[in-house]
Amino acid sequence: MENNRVLSALNYFSLFFAPFLFPVIVWILVKDTDVRYHAKRALLSHLIPFLFGLFFGFLFLTTFVVKQDASNADTLFGVLAVGGFIFYLIITIVLMIWNIVQGLRLLRF
Repeated sequence: MENNRVLSALNYFSLFFAPFLFPVIVWILVKDTDVRYHAKRALLSHLIPFLFGLFFGFLFLTTFVVKQDASNADTLFGVLAVGGFIFYLIITIVLMIWNIVQGLRLLRF
């Protein structure tokens, strides 16, 4: 039983060494429902910042790399891109802290 807790906690801590790979491998190979549950939660918490990063990265690239006429719409789009990047950083930091807390909770009990 103790090994299952450690494996479940490693799913959350894998954010630092193998964010997508480790939870997927655990989710596929391990048959214990609790470990699979934590692997799925960890995988989703690792995917959310990645998907937000793709979206806001595309928004950033289309704003600052593709040069168009200087207009108010471009300025507004640039402000939204920078605001989106700040939102992305906040989401990433919150989910990183959440992963650490979840991993520590599993190890503590």
